[in-house]
Amino acid sequence: MALKSLSLACILIPAAFGQSSQVDVLAGVTTSAATVSAPGVSVNAGRTASVLADYALRLVERPTGNLYLELPAARIHKASVGVSPDRVTAGVSQFFFTPGVRYELAPRARVSPYGVAGFGFGWFDNADVQVNGPVRVNVLEGLKPAAAVGAGAEFHITRRIGFRVEMRDFINCAAGIAGRNHVTFNGGFGFRF
Repeated sequence: MALKSLSLACILIPAAFGQSSQVDVLAGVTTSAATVSAPGVSVNAGRTASVLADYALRLVERPTGNLYLELPAARIHKASVGVSPDRVTAGVSQFFFTPGVRYELAPRARVSPYGVAGFGFGWFDNADVQVNGPVRVNVLEGLKPAAAVGAGAEFHITRRIGFRVEMRDFINCAAGIAGRNHVTFNGGFGFRF
């Protein structure tokens, strides 16, 4: 029932606003900064794949800028292992859904820069093994709070098709999970309807 209601809303809301919806599909890489601290070592996968699908609904339209409600979903393949004398932590792929806003400057220009911000959740898979004293294994997985901030630019190919490039940082807001920042560099196409 909820899926039918959501589907109906996705059809009716854009129809009420006219051509004010946009669907984007972007792909790119996620970077991991390796850190070394005295007595511990952290090993990260370096650059790994990321995919972002985004639905945006224009809320405000002005010649100087447009404001969108944005519903981005991102899948990030990121592996990291942290090693210290008494602890081993491991994190793998994550999924982020961070609804928020996108503000696009100069929407009628050939190139429109924009900024994004949102808050929602991330799905994390994380393991923590403590080896001093009795061995303790703690597996953290599931939904945790997450935020996203970023900036990019859209190159308008036609009135309905554009090419976007962006940098977006998905921020882990939960304690006890390895890796706070998940910076993605993506590019892909957007379709307005």
